[in-house]
Amino acid sequence: MQEIYIDNLIEILKEHEFLALEVMKAVNVGFSVDTALLLKDEHNILHELNVKDLTKRHDLETVRGRIIGKNGRTLKTLKNLTDCNFTVKDNKIGIIGDTEDIEDAIQSVKSIVQGSKQGKVYGRLERRKKEKRAESKSLGLNIAPEKIEKDDDAEDDEDEVE
Repeated sequence: MQEIYIDNLIEILKEHEFLALEVMKAVNVGFSVDTALLLKDEHNILHELNVKDLTKRHDLETVRGRIIGKNGRTLKTLKNLTDCNFTVKDNKIGIIGDTEDIEDAIQSVKSIVQGSKQGKVYGRLERRKKEKRAESKSLGLNIAPEKIEKDDDAEDDEDEVE
């Protein structure tokens, strides 16, 4: 299995040096190779946040705990509501997602780090998701069926623990 990943990375390196560097950065932040390879899609980007840059608090362990949540629940809920992937390693937070979704993900993490209650952040994300859906319908855009299904499942599976 590891050989497949190495072969895949070598192939990326040959053709797309920038992409290979982004994939390696994502793995270094703590993403699995499979998740990092989502960056092959030109619509996905990697964004890194440093917890120390977002807060003046000195109890960074508590701040990281707020981001991760009990049994990873906060990260899973954020993933469901933003359609982005998250990882926390040391004081770095990595986010991989679609360029349209990542700004909401970044703002949500910043809010939680700065002390907002998770429930309020989730509520804001749910409202934004509904606004985006309504906006795309009013523009007559076709949303991929799996995206709509994923959005609906996210609301149902919010309490589910992987």
